[in-house]
Amino acid sequence: MLAAAGIRSAYAQLPDGPGKDTVVKVCGTCHEPVRAAALRLTREGWEQTVADMRWRGAKGTDEEFAAVIEYLVANFLGEAPAKLNMNRATAVELESVVLLLRKEAAALIAYRDARLNQLFRVFIDGIPLDLAADLLPRSTRLRPALAMHVHLHARAQRNYAASDGAKPATKARTPTISATRLRALIEHLETTILALAWKPGATEWGDYYSQTNYSGGARDEKERLVADALDAIAPRVVWDVGANTGRFSRLASARNIPTIAFDIDTAAVEKNYREAKAAKDRYLLPLMLDLSNPSPALGWASEERASLEQRGPADVVLALALVHHLAIGNNVPLPNIAEFFARLGRHLVIEFVPKSDSQVQRMLSSRTDVFPKYTQDGFEAAVGEHFWIDRRHRIAGSERVLYVLRRR
Repeated sequence: MLAAAGIRSAYAQLPDGPGKDTVVKVCGTCHEPVRAAALRLTREGWEQTVADMRWRGAKGTDEEFAAVIEYLVANFLGEAPAKLNMNRATAVELESVVLLLRKEAAALIAYRDARLNQLFRVFIDGIPLDLAADLLPRSTRLRPALAMHVHLHARAQRNYAASDGAKPATKARTPTISATRLRALIEHLETTILALAWKPGATEWGDYYSQTNYSGGARDEKERLVADALDAIAPRVVWDVGANTGRFSRLASARNIPTIAFDIDTAAVEKNYREAKAAKDRYLLPLMLDLSNPSPALGWASEERASLEQRGPADVVLALALVHHLAIGNNVPLPNIAEFFARLGRHLVIEFVPKSDSQVQRMLSSRTDVFPKYTQDGFEAAVGEHFWIDRRHRIAGSERVLYVLRRR
């Protein structure tokens, strides 16, 4: 009943016209279709947005997606001349100031620590302004843009809260802001955020490829084997769950395969993102992820944000130079690793790194070896419960073995 009421409310807020029913049907499966009212895009912008929707899993025919684009272009193209009453505006109209909820996160990452983006797990609608202001260093108060958009805004918010929202005795004029002034505010926020440049520092895995024990020949051999697997499987979506700076992820994105490059290391993800942006790689999306503590379902009834597993399965999961970090670094038994990967993807390209490898030896140098089952036979027994082993290759010039697995 509540869902039906929400749909009726959303439907009522959209302008009438050809394609309205299709927009509600196609867009409403993932979010409120009235979110479109918060944007004004060119035809090209709407075409790119709809293409992104399809890539993320929106369901519909080619004709339906074409109707969605035409409706959005007809109703939400160019400038919106109407003034916005900030006290009476609908939720859809207020969503046009979404940057107000994001500026705090950008400032925290630039001035404190990129790991603070994990606060989005708790505050899914944006980091509270007062919390962000308290966490930022005092020097940010000397930055005019941050002083205005974060610190002064937070102070005004606190003052209003302290007054219990009491209304003045005399009726004040309802404040309004024109669309032009609102747009200028948003553009100033965008300029402020773009100026917050984070410089990745040295991290444990940010320079992995320069520190690994691979020879040039072994690395080339590994790239060839991964590329051959991708060509044989021909996946539509690839997840690289230990991507580092994306060297092997790009083998998929270069084949025009939508690829998510996950890694726990903030510097590695940032380097991957900057390289993808510089290369205008439209098929690669670098994201932070702790695979030992993956993103859960969040929000009301755990349905507002899907978990990592709910967003799958991927056609291919790449897990390269990763299994020893999970098994030895995080104490996860091999059978549990295999079972989890089987839930994430239909095919698995995974690299087994034996104890004799120098990287594993380094990990074991500071702890007792309590992993008697961490052997190649133990690995094959674990994955064999969930996958068929299509191919196994010992990587020339190393003791590592690359497996191409197919889910049972």
